[in-house]
Amino acid sequence: NDSTTSLWQTEFKEHHYLSGNLNSISDGCFVVQEQGSGKLVAFHAVCLLPGKNTLVREHRLVVRPEWQGFGIGPMLSNLLASRWTACFAKKGWSFSSRTAHPRLGEMRQQDPSWRPTEGNLTIPRHQFNEIGFARKSTARATLSQGSVVKVSDREHRICLQGTPFVHAEVNVTLSRDAREHVEEVLGIMFRGMTLQVSGISAVALSGELPCSQGWSLHSINGERVGSRQELAATLSNWAHVTDVVFSYDLSTSDDLRGPLRKTMEAAEADLHWIVARSVAQTSLQAELEQLRALLRQLKSIAGEDCRPPPVTPEIPLELSPELAEACKAFGTASKQNRLCYSHIFTGLTEQERIKAWKSKSLKIMDRYQLWMRLQAPKLRMEGKTWQAAMDAARLVFPSQCALEFLWSEVHRNKTFDMEHLEKALGFRVDESGAVQKPRQPGPAARRGLSSVLSHKVVAVQRGSEKLSATSADELLERLEALRIVRGEFFWIYTKCIE
Repeated sequence: NDSTTSLWQTEFKEHHYLSGNLNSISDGCFVVQEQGSGKLVAFHAVCLLPGKNTLVREHRLVVRPEWQGFGIGPMLSNLLASRWTACFAKKGWSFSSRTAHPRLGEMRQQDPSWRPTEGNLTIPRHQFNEIGFARKSTARATLSQGSVVKVSDREHRICLQGTPFVHAEVNVTLSRDAREHVEEVLGIMFRGMTLQVSGISAVALSGELPCSQGWSLHSINGERVGSRQELAATLSNWAHVTDVVFSYDLSTSDDLRGPLRKTMEAAEADLHWIVARSVAQTSLQAELEQLRALLRQLKSIAGEDCRPPPVTPEIPLELSPELAEACKAFGTASKQNRLCYSHIFTGLTEQERIKAWKSKSLKIMDRYQLWMRLQAPKLRMEGKTWQAAMDAARLVFPSQCALEFLWSEVHRNKTFDMEHLEKALGFRVDESGAVQKPRQPGPAARRGLSSVLSHKVVAVQRGSEKLSATSADELLERLEALRIVRGEFFWIYTKCIE
């Protein structure tokens, strides 16, 4: 609804790592507030992906900056995922999430409540955040303060996309009669009985304050107000005001829209003309004033599809010869494929996951997911960037892979020996470290060890402790050393040999 969209636009959109509008289902949004103060903390929204197996997909998850780092996002996601799953259990609908956020994705990689899908950490066939939407190719540009100027889909003219908002901080304690003296309490002067701002008198207000016509009061402490009556009612519900948001009404004037053109190409030329002359500003209002001045120049010339003379010159973008020469050392930027985390919420505990794991035979995609779950964090700890770690892990699979086993399958004996290991795991390792043909059926075969390709053991890991092992004796010694390490699972790393 409108109030949810407004709250998203004013309080949370700027803190989300992706751009885009809110496409939530009705009643599919949740907001977290601080107890007592009522300050906004987090936002969660879902949307539906209908089909043979309908999914409730996590659409937006945002935690405001001052609350980040406490694990609120993952806890909120897990809580609402369990609620949505329970709500649609009879229909058989699942809860899914797709994210490019590395920390959130890696937490789900280690969380038994989430199961990776086949699209997890694979190159998508479509650009993420455009799946399922038929969008027109609309020319647009984002200015330094976040204003989006675009070519209108309905008209051949440029216009401002969305509603501009400015935030002001205030520290006002409200008395019982605050609703009767609204202007005095807030220090905001209105035009008649409207919410249009005519002036600001309070010294308690700080931040970017409206200084021109067209601005109206939008919300108080995150609550949308649409009239003076709603404002008075809102103030009666609060003992303290900490946040005030103003919005600019684009319908009151035509000064933030360009001239009408005959063709879309001509309107796009106007957009390029504006962008080439837009200098970075220190505030949103200064940016809007600059945009108004440039649009007035576009409208000042009579005649269709004419560019005005360069009253405002184009900003030179040429680099100095020394800087241009230095930039050559970095090479040409290349577009990289975006890997995303994609999971289905299962709600399983660790013990339930182990029970399901025992009866499962791993396919090639399952082995890939296991490899990425083990290797990506290790490569990040070595100092690689997230993208470099993902690329390095993907590059060596499946010539290198990992076999996953339960520690309880091998630790029963007081000492490790190859006969016991062969019986428990279903394969044998010779003195050179080469893996003999796995027993069919057997644990190693179910875990994905190929009976066609030749493999060699290179390491073994339990918990976070990974030890090199290149022969049968070394493998037994390393397993003995890992007795003191905690962990339900252990992994044997192998690589293909000629």
